[in-house]
Amino acid sequence: MRKFIAITAAAPLALLAACGDSEPADDMETAPVETTMAADDATATMPADGPATTLDDSGDFSGTYNMQGDDGTSRSVTLNSADDSYEYTAADGTTRTGNYTRMDDGYRLQIEDFDGSPGYFTFSNGDLVRLQNDANVEEGMTVQGERYSNGNRDDAVFSREPELGSPVAPQN
Repeated sequence: MRKFIAITAAAPLALLAACGDSEPADDMETAPVETTMAADDATATMPADGPATTLDDSGDFSGTYNMQGDDGTSRSVTLNSADDSYEYTAADGTTRTGNYTRMDDGYRLQIEDFDGSPGYFTFSNGDLVRLQNDANVEEGMTVQGERYSNGNRDDAVFSREPELGSPVAPQN
């Protein structure tokens, strides 16, 4: 039975390989490449831009959020929501500490000296997002910017249900 399943699974792959051209056509467009980031020695797809989450709805957002730049350098922001303090480590290794300010709109926080100028942040899809400017954030607004991920994806959704008895079933 296992041989039959293996043959059944391999047959479509062999058919696809046989149908491929050895040289790409000149007028074909290339497919876009997904952006990836390294996290704990694993490569993962970057989460898409999404709606902002209020600071209250983010719960205890204390933790370290990392971002890897296009040039391969990494930066990190450590937040402590209990006392509104932060520690920022720049790409060159310099560290700044202090207290952040919660903004009146309820979505943003401000770090006064973030790489020499004020930095505005919000949460989206579990990530800390550095906003491009000081603009109010409203409910349902999609936010874009540098995404700092803490690598804690406990709320990740499975793309399919595991088979009965599978060791990868979600743990509650």
